[in-house]
Amino acid sequence: ALQCAHERGVVHRDLKPDNVFLVARAGKKDFVKLVDFGIAKLRNAAGGAAAADTQSGLIVGTPEYMAPEQCDDGTIDARTDVYSAGAVLYEVLTLTEPLRGKQVQETFQKIVNEMPPPPRERAPSRPK
Repeated sequence: ALQCAHERGVVHRDLKPDNVFLVARAGKKDFVKLVDFGIAKLRNAAGGAAAADTQSGLIVGTPEYMAPEQCDDGTIDARTDVYSAGAVLYEVLTLTEPLRGKQVQETFQKIVNEMPPPPRERAPSRPK
């Protein structure tokens, strides 16, 4: 789903578990559907932002899944979504977000400056 969006110049910018659905489609039981492109950014052919660019300093997205460049007013592109997809996968494997602070600013600081613990250190115990 992300690859399809990125090939069309769209950066989702708010990839999180709430925006990923498994639905039945064309006989496939677990077809992945990516929803809520409400804050997506359209990139032009040269890779730059299209006319409806986000104002500098405006934070959009869900903090726990935001890439460092989103937290730090950096360049947003397809890699931003790839980071968020990794954060979602981390949560799928460990049942917790990779980095989270008590407040939004602390979460941003952690994302920009820290590495999350390896998933094996947070993974829930497997039943025996």
